[in-house]
Amino acid sequence: MTPNDELEYNACTPMPLDQGVFNLNCELPYGCEIEHIQKGMQDFLEFLSYINGQLNIRQLSRLEAM
Repeated sequence: MTPNDELEYNACTPMPLDQGVFNLNCELPYGCEIEHIQKGMQDFLEFLSYINGQLNIRQLSRLEAM
């Protein structure tokens, strides 16, 4: 594996969501709670990781690079 390939492979795994940095005092509209935002962000990170992993297997660029 070349150094560039290794970087691309490592980039397919996003950094974990840090739940400690959310502003717990913010006012969200429509009955939305901080937990809803965190769950949506976590789901998107998992989706992005899956898509990028599949693209990497096929030796294609990550979604962010397209």
